[in-house]
Amino acid sequence: MRVFSEAAESVLRELEGAAGLPIVPLLFSPRRYIDPGAVDSVYTVLREVDASRGLGVVLFSMGGDVNEAYLLATLLQDMAGGRLVFYIPRYAKSAATLLALSGDEVVMLPVAELGPVDPVIYDSKTERYIPLASILEVLD
Repeated sequence: MRVFSEAAESVLRELEGAAGLPIVPLLFSPRRYIDPGAVDSVYTVLREVDASRGLGVVLFSMGGDVNEAYLLATLLQDMAGGRLVFYIPRYAKSAATLLALSGDEVVMLPVAELGPVDPVIYDSKTERYIPLASILEVLD
């Protein structure tokens, strides 16, 4: 894991140099979603970053809570002094698409994907996010 961590840090430093902006990674595993905990964690990290001239965000996420993505978007916009650039290496789906589109610029690799904003609702009983479209489908 340490080798991966060192390689990732090297890539982020290289991207910072090329972009001329501090870079913050927002990388969510397929089983982790944008949620209140993510917003709190990002805020803690951003307080240590000098984003007065702008901010770059590497975003990888399958989505999550749209309200939290909106809160995260406004937080990033407020803290990015100059411009806000999102880098999408592969996925920014659903709520992550909303987040990415809040930036001044979106840079995507050829294999990167955005997706439709499909709101999800957190079910505390199952501790999972359920797409709103699925709930509406059952009710029809």
